[in-house]
Amino acid sequence: MFPQSQEDSKGREVEVSKLKVLSEGVGQRISNLQATVADLKNLDHTFNDITPRLHAIQSIWRMLITDAQTLRERLLSMPLAGHTKGFILYAKTVQAIYGSLYYALDQYCLAV
Repeated sequence: MFPQSQEDSKGREVEVSKLKVLSEGVGQRISNLQATVADLKNLDHTFNDITPRLHAIQSIWRMLITDAQTLRERLLSMPLAGHTKGFILYAKTVQAIYGSLYYALDQYCLAV
């Protein structure tokens, strides 16, 4: 083998030193990624709790849309005279249902 010059030796030492620094940086990044994965796994429980709640809210929202459309259709199809008593009865029914829904949603919001 050929003898190494001092310059070659120092150049290799610098390269090895740079590689050690890069290796430490990679090790730190791996540790950070592992910590992030652990944090995300801890969030699984939170998402499992939230998902049914969001589904319930979605169901309520669909019901509200359907009822609003039905009410609109009935109002548009109703002649101006002669059906006042029927409309008042329907309105009282809707009022009772939505009063209960309002109370339930209010209690839900206060609990959450």
